[in-house]
Amino acid sequence: MSDIQSQLQEIVPRGAIYKGTNKSIDSTVHKVEYVTYPSNLSHVLEIGSTSGDQKVFFHISGNCLLDGKNSFFSIQLKTNKWTSCLSGDITSLFKRLTISLPSSGNQILEDIQEYNVLSSMIQYVSASNEDLETNWYSGQSSMLGNTREENMEAARRDLNWNAGTDGWRTYTFALNLSGLLQHSLYLPLFLFNGIKVELTMSSAMEALHWDHENESDWESVLQSVNHRLPLKEGDIDAMDGGDPLSKQLKSVYQRGDPDDTVGSLTYTIRHFTYHASVIWASTEYMNRLREGVASSKGLSLFFNSYRFNIIQPESPYVQFSFTEQLQNLRTVLMCTLMDNHRFSQKHHSVNFFSSHIDNFTFRIGSRIFHRVDNSQPAMSYVNTLVAMNRFNRNKANSITSKSYNRERNVHVFNFERVIGDSETHSGLDTREGKLLRLELQFKDDPVIDLKRTDNTVIATLRRGYSYNEVKVYAFLRFTRMINISNAGIGVSE
Repeated sequence: MSDIQSQLQEIVPRGAIYKGTNKSIDSTVHKVEYVTYPSNLSHVLEIGSTSGDQKVFFHISGNCLLDGKNSFFSIQLKTNKWTSCLSGDITSLFKRLTISLPSSGNQILEDIQEYNVLSSMIQYVSASNEDLETNWYSGQSSMLGNTREENMEAARRDLNWNAGTDGWRTYTFALNLSGLLQHSLYLPLFLFNGIKVELTMSSAMEALHWDHENESDWESVLQSVNHRLPLKEGDIDAMDGGDPLSKQLKSVYQRGDPDDTVGSLTYTIRHFTYHASVIWASTEYMNRLREGVASSKGLSLFFNSYRFNIIQPESPYVQFSFTEQLQNLRTVLMCTLMDNHRFSQKHHSVNFFSSHIDNFTFRIGSRIFHRVDNSQPAMSYVNTLVAMNRFNRNKANSITSKSYNRERNVHVFNFERVIGDSETHSGLDTREGKLLRLELQFKDDPVIDLKRTDNTVIATLRRGYSYNEVKVYAFLRFTRMINISNAGIGVSE
């Protein structure tokens, strides 16, 4: 199997994929078209509040090339509550993404755990409020809603009241975190003998936000979505008494009467489809690619992917060693999630990242990387911008001073010698005993007892949450290589 380091300078840019054919693009590409690949779902799939490990997959194959950058998924979503909304965007539904090779014993090409959390982190850092609002087709506008009630109202309307026939809401989206599906080069599906894309679904409690107090009666429902129905005084009370308007609403949206005591939170999906932009190339070009992989050197594809680690603190000071053996570690992304929020329908489970970290440092052996001080938010925030190659580049995001200190406290640390240049592969090598270690200090969270003169406690004040009520989510972004040769298909990282 080929080594990444030996081929670092052999990456072919997207525009040069036709190099070696000595033909124009017109004579190489016969046709470009969209081909739809349905999922394995032959019927609707209902996911309950605590359901887990339910999977949906796609087999994507053909004697063609895949232009992943211009391909997308579509899905129809429906919930059983009038006032529910997505916790993040549509990727809140996806707990894990796995891409494998059915023809090679389901060999794993890419595997991203906690996809929904990572997606929220990256969108906060890389997308502006305007981006989130205009990307309504993927539900990103819902991500504006975790602190402002007017945005929450809009998110509830977007999912449930802006739906089409029978209350189903259609979303379209790309799996942007997948380095393989979003590769800058066209993927030769015929050389892989097809790929399998598998998504593990999140529970309803994780994927959705819903408060039963918003759904005790029609009045609470319509207030929670800031209804714009031309209702007169007394109309809402009449609806609760069986007015035809309530019957019409239930008929159109296929939901029952509001009642916070009946049934648990669920969501249902159907018509889950991958719309692939595929390229039909000339026989000559396809044969040239086949000749390339028939050699010992073969064809190599480089892409960025992620590894997930969860850290359960046992004290305010954490020392954690990452065991991954990686040739090119680019960045580490971190956030903290509160245990009582993670799987709670009343909280935003995948995108509420509170500010619990005081400072952190990375080490490899005796080498110490600089300390990041989160008690000084300006310093830690700029460190994240630099790590994401967004500092001083007029690239807005959705993070304000208030939100960074409250619910968008995302940390990114870069280990590249040349930041932002994906071609240089200048990241950190963590092989051969050079394991990366994290040293992290949580914020002091004093508990104050308010006492009477007789020393009895009146009340207890807390500034925030204790370290033992949170978990640290850490994602390692690194370079992966797939090599296709006469020795078969190998994966290196």
